[in-house]
Amino acid sequence: MPEVDKLCVLSFDEMKVAAAFEYDSSADVVYDPSNYVQLAIVRGLIKSWKQPVFFDFSTRMDVDTLHSIINKLHKRGYPEVAIVSDLGSGNQRLWRELGISENNHINIGSLAKQRVKLATQLFSNTTASSIRRCYALGYDVENDAKPLIFLKF
Repeated sequence: MPEVDKLCVLSFDEMKVAAAFEYDSSADVVYDPSNYVQLAIVRGLIKSWKQPVFFDFSTRMDVDTLHSIINKLHKRGYPEVAIVSDLGSGNQRLWRELGISENNHINIGSLAKQRVKLATQLFSNTTASSIRRCYALGYDVENDAKPLIFLKF
């Protein structure tokens, strides 16, 4: 796969699952019930592909886990150029721990979280920044920086 096709975006989310005991007959193991599963997926920025890279039950994404995922991606030659998550309370705590705050990001109040306009601003700025970074790193981005004018509000 060409290097430019390996550029990726890392996204993660915590999802509610049915809490039940599970039996794995092949390993003869009973797993305890879990209320949540954390899933991280990488998607191609230039080429259309996606791959789950992490999951764990009843755990939240933390700084060490996030750094571990990023390091493993880089070691395998998949540079991530953006990270995306929802703004759940656990993720807000993670972003604060990483030094990302209202002062250097979009300010979203609790009642405005579901407004589509804010989501489009977030994704548009994220996408524009990712394309700009790829272009600055010398990757051949189709149509150069022309989409940035359209994407950045």
